Amino acid sequence: MAEMRRQAKKFAKDGSVGSALILTVVLTSLLAIVGVLFLMMARVNRITASSISKNKELDSAVETVIAKISNELVLDVPGVAGAEYYDYPGPEDRWLASLEPYEKTTGNYYWRQISDVYEKLGPNLELVAKIIPDHQDSSDVNEGKPADADGDGVADSKWVELADMTSSKGKPVYAAIRIVDNGGMLNVNTAYKFDPTDPNAQRIDGSSQMQINLMGLSERDHTHTPQQKIDSLLSLRAGSAPNDVSSYEQNVVWRYGSPNGAYTPFDISDELKLRNRYILNYNLMTSRIEGLWTNAYDGEPYVPRTTPSQLTDPCDWFWKTNNSSTDVNQYDYRHISTTYNMDRIIDPNDKKMVNVNRINDINDINSLYSALLKGLDPCLVDADKVAAQIAVNLKDYIDSDSDVTSFIPDVNSPAYYGFERPCIYISELAHRFLRDTEDTNKVYKSYAIELYKPYTTEEGDPDPNIDPNPNNNWYLRVDGIGKTPIDWSKGSKHFYVMRFEDPCTPLPVTFALDPNYGRIPVDANYHFDAGNTISLLRPVYDVNGVYLCHIVVDSRIVPGPNATTGWLDDGFADGIARSIQRDITPPSHKCIRRLWVGAAEANSTLGTYNDYQSGDPNVIQAHPANAPFTNVGEIGMILTKSAYFRGPNPVGPNDTEATVRIDFTKPEFRQIFKYLTVIDPYNFHPGDANYVNETRIKGRININTAPWFVLAQLPWMQYEDSNATSRAKAISDYRDSPSQQGFWNIGELMLVGRMQDLGADGKDNWNIDTPKGPDFTNDTARDDFEERDLIFSRISNLVTVRSDVFTAYILVRIGTDGPQKRIIAIFDRSNVYSSDDGRMRVLAVQPVADPR
Repeated sequence: MAEMRRQAKKFAKDGSVGSALILTVVLTSLLAIVGVLFLMMARVNRITASSISKNKELDSAVETVIAKISNELVLDVPGVAGAEYYDYPGPEDRWLASLEPYEKTTGNYYWRQISDVYEKLGPNLELVAKIIPDHQDSSDVNEGKPADADGDGVADSKWVELADMTSSKGKPVYAAIRIVDNGGMLNVNTAYKFDPTDPNAQRIDGSSQMQINLMGLSERDHTHTPQQKIDSLLSLRAGSAPNDVSSYEQNVVWRYGSPNGAYTPFDISDELKLRNRYILNYNLMTSRIEGLWTNAYDGEPYVPRTTPSQLTDPCDWFWKTNNSSTDVNQYDYRHISTTYNMDRIIDPNDKKMVNVNRINDINDINSLYSALLKGLDPCLVDADKVAAQIAVNLKDYIDSDSDVTSFIPDVNSPAYYGFERPCIYISELAHRFLRDTEDTNKVYKSYAIELYKPYTTEEGDPDPNIDPNPNNNWYLRVDGIGKTPIDWSKGSKHFYVMRFEDPCTPLPVTFALDPNYGRIPVDANYHFDAGNTISLLRPVYDVNGVYLCHIVVDSRIVPGPNATTGWLDDGFADGIARSIQRDITPPSHKCIRRLWVGAAEANSTLGTYNDYQSGDPNVIQAHPANAPFTNVGEIGMILTKSAYFRGPNPVGPNDTEATVRIDFTKPEFRQIFKYLTVIDPYNFHPGDANYVNETRIKGRININTAPWFVLAQLPWMQYEDSNATSRAKAISDYRDSPSQQGFWNIGELMLVGRMQDLGADGKDNWNIDTPKGPDFTNDTARDDFEERDLIFSRISNLVTVRSDVFTAYILVRIGTDGPQKRIIAIFDRSNVYSSDDGRMRVLAVQPVADPR
């Protein structure tokens, strides 16, 4: 600048006035330009600083909302602040939104509930699902106004003003929040397929999450064979590890953190792609899962949006989110699929449930008794006695030995005895009187008592689950005469006969030639008289094998003389064998009810099935399986009463299944599913101390949040279902009815009529039938409680009423007309406990790209 001034003076001195003027103008212009540049730079700095400030304010708002959601999820864990046990988008969980909308009236689509994290929106949280723009006008942004939190172009939430938070310029900050349950979705990392025709029962028995039918989502793929579609799924998940289903289950499904091996399950990138803007496919980015099957995850609508109807046609959007279109290809699979969901086998106090298959010693029985007592309705008469009897009956139902369990809950309690195999009953009393032809005052008398064993091996070989140990000290006792040891080594298959026989009047015993019947009669030196009590006794030992006592497992009072039938009447000493018989005619399944012919006379049928049929329609198939439960729903097979005479409440002739079984249609029993389980991580890692107390279960379905289409993929849900969906729809309709509003426990599934229909279908539902059914036992007790509960039992391991993984769509905005930001956050509370020894995990916080 100094040089320019010097040159100007020189030009003036030299008389170059014109040139000096030009230089002055140039100099002035340059000064003006420099000044403008300084001003522009200052303005750019101010704009940049403002932008950074607003972005930080948006980030701060997002962090505030995430912290609030985290706190709400913590407070909702059972055992914390008196939280309810179940998760359902209803009054108890106002923070949780419905996963799918419904058609309230023709052409009008609503969300049953939207998220109200701050509880500022009122009790009626229904919202019409109307089309709204991605960036709403300022007049539409205010507390209580509809918003689009997930960014698919449809209202799904409402704006709320964040309390105690403003921008740097004093503007309010607004947020729209939508939280959905990943537990209502199909887990693409744990589910596999369900084929009811599979000959391997362990693949279709409902024991594994891998039986949830993920392959049902591949049916739109018409370009590959079924096997190619299976191979695609298995190879993508296996990576370079063995492409073996069992190994995958052990090393991925039942592992936490990284898989054990070189497996490549779908990861968080796939999850975020699935979760992006609810149902919109961000087609500028591709994830592995989109290459799985044609037409499963690779379809429209797309982001950036390319089709006007994606913004203007509510029916098109609704059919993709609700599966109500007649065209099955309309339904979107993104919003019902997840790579990550989880719940826990915890009780209402957030303690690990009792695994009924791990009941071994007296401490385990005490734990089981305590859990049952908590689960039974306290209004149930003698709930403590019922809990004790169920505990011992359950123990003996599942254990592999033939020892009767004895349990005394407290010092003031009587002993409770479990129902244990071998199951043996007194089935017939017989006599034959013959008067001496020369000495008419002399009568020759023979007596017999028949025992019946319902179960045998095909070959008749001894089996501890069927036949007593020959050295096990069973007795038959006749009061007033004494007791006689039973030598089971001389027994038979089905029948065992003990006789006191006068050689002058032999009492016939006809063991049938059929190998299923017995062959060898057994003699004993005693008889019976009218009024005697005949009892069958078996020994009871403690857990250490020390003898405790003998208990009466069956008993019959001998009827008095009958002058009409000739029973025990010397006046009928005519050499005809007479008997009193019990209803054991197969397939009656009535033995436990002790139905006897009464005083009527019947011909002796010692050694074979008798002729007496009581005509009573009630059956109770109740004999122990001596095998662990496959599903927790099988608890319905357990008796609530004593099967023996020794006990506070024995089964009697007037009892029915409804009075002696755990009946899930009754409220007093349904709560036990909050305390008892069969599925357990420790089952897959026995001996590993890290899994003893592990409660997390991947991939189960929350029946409170899952759409009916997801429920329909559970094992056997489509069995005997005319349109393959009505049973699942019946569940979701019942769940969402105003009078129900969610299931409090999985046992409430039995309140749905369609879940009971196998109990009245007139079929055996056997797996050997055509079509194959869910019953693998091949028993002949038709339409009993076992059949009624079959569908529930098969899915009981795989369903839950609570969840621990949730996705939150969060939209924040500064002022009514300021900048906004969308993010997706995934929360995992599976390590949160009431004791505060765990923590909330935020698995991902992902910004959502603009639609254009």
